[in-house]
Amino acid sequence: MNDCFVEAGAELQRTQVAPEADAFTFAQIASHTGVTVADEDLSGSDAIDILSELREITGVMDEAQVTIGSRYLFITPTLKGKLDDFSYANPTRSNRVLERFARVIEVPQACFYTAIDLKSSDTEFGYAKASASKDIDFMVVEKPAVIKFDKHVASRVFSPDELEAPDSLHD
Repeated sequence: MNDCFVEAGAELQRTQVAPEADAFTFAQIASHTGVTVADEDLSGSDAIDILSELREITGVMDEAQVTIGSRYLFITPTLKGKLDDFSYANPTRSNRVLERFARVIEVPQACFYTAIDLKSSDTEFGYAKASASKDIDFMVVEKPAVIKFDKHVASRVFSPDELEAPDSLHD
């Protein structure tokens, strides 16, 4: 019986909670003062254009002395697929710019917006892309520059004087 609840909780976490938390985090980063959001939509671009954009960004980061070990690339699976296909189809052309990141993480477009609306009512929950929001194609983040705040979850707090009877105390 407990396994059903564990599985249901894990499924809720995977399909609802984690995507909402990711969407919230990316939208917050994109809306932060000092973050550059390009207007260009790369979803229809070819791999050469995407690689060119990434090379430009890594060049700026190199000149700013941002270490490779602290750079993270978040990218849609569609764009990452274009880069992967390009490297297989063109073995003499380099996509080594991807090695300029500590990690490359694929983010589904459904979680990758510049702004979201959080829904919290009796009939709706979750999030939706905000009306003025744009899709994010990729985001380059320096890990020390970001502090992730999760949505507040109220915990049950009790005083040290209050003893909760654990199973081991019952005979």
